[in-house]
Amino acid sequence: MAARTAGGVVQRVLLDTSYILPTLGVDVEGVKPVLERLKLLRSRGRVELYYSDFSLLEALAKAVKLGVPEHVVEQGITAIAAGYARADPDIRAWLLAARLRRDGLRDLIDALIYATAFTKGLHLLTRDVKLLEFLEKHGYPTNTILIESQFLKG
Repeated sequence: MAARTAGGVVQRVLLDTSYILPTLGVDVEGVKPVLERLKLLRSRGRVELYYSDFSLLEALAKAVKLGVPEHVVEQGITAIAAGYARADPDIRAWLLAARLRRDGLRDLIDALIYATAFTKGLHLLTRDVKLLEFLEKHGYPTNTILIESQFLKG
């Protein structure tokens, strides 16, 4: 989950949709401190950032719904693709997402994002405490989940 460099441990972090939305022109309350911390950690070589096409899809739907101009969305998608590594699901992620849905996780996008992070050995940065609670309740590993409030403290 974390690689070692001369400067220490590098965390590999998959960003949940909340942290993708601002780049597509959608304001998200309270996300600025997280983005600033990520930028600082990245500049120090302490974090590698990843995105999922599932988050991009979810963010695009929100941006369109809110009427964000197309050129802003285009610039945002271009910046995300250029600035972050892409995390694609493999068959294990698809099957894990299906299992999560069968176990009652209502949000398929959340299931796919978590499953991709888990199977790729990435930490998932999220503010979705209900996702964490669901995973814990159903016995899924949560050691890869970084809840926003804990991330800002640590």
